[in-house]
Amino acid sequence: VPTLVVHGTADRCVPFAEAEAAARRIRGASLLPVEGAGHLVEIGPWASEVQRRIAEFLGQHAGSGSQA
Repeated sequence: VPTLVVHGTADRCVPFAEAEAAARRIRGASLLPVEGAGHLVEIGPWASEVQRRIAEFLGQHAGSGSQA
């Protein structure tokens, strides 16, 4: 299943190293580091870029055989 791990590099709740580890453990996963972002990368100054990148990822993988 295509997987995008999105994580802020300045997250104080969950260390960025956890996102890196998850991306390594999930075969074929992509990691989207959000430089300077904290725990809530989907809001704040990074929101539009994060949303754009997620939509791009979903568009690339739509119809790739994954089932919801």
